[in-house]
Amino acid sequence: MLGQPDLVTVTSLSGPSYPVASARSFTGPIGLTVDLADSLYVTDMQAHRVLFFEFDATEATQVWGQHGNFSQSLVNSRWDGALSQWVTGGVPTADTLATPYFGAAFDSQNRMFIPDLGNARVLRFDV
Repeated sequence: MLGQPDLVTVTSLSGPSYPVASARSFTGPIGLTVDLADSLYVTDMQAHRVLFFEFDATEATQVWGQHGNFSQSLVNSRWDGALSQWVTGGVPTADTLATPYFGAAFDSQNRMFIPDLGNARVLRFDV
């Protein structure tokens, strides 16, 4: 099982006292894609990211949409040097997502495509 510690515990990344995003948690998983190596890509729409899980793993080893940071879930995040922290509302870049929708797709050259609904675009990544 992915996203929760066990079958009966429910944790969420929404609400007033939500836990920090991680490589083991989801806010709103909306799409799944399995590649030729049976690895799993989970589109986590409300955390504005796509997580990569190697076959049979319970912790993601790569993330798209949050500058490679598993512990944030901000829309179009950017670094604010004055505040010394990541903040929301930056200009869209190749490292940010805003409500990715459905699962990632792959072409015959193993390029991944992520539909980025909030930014009205589709991003392509070589994986």
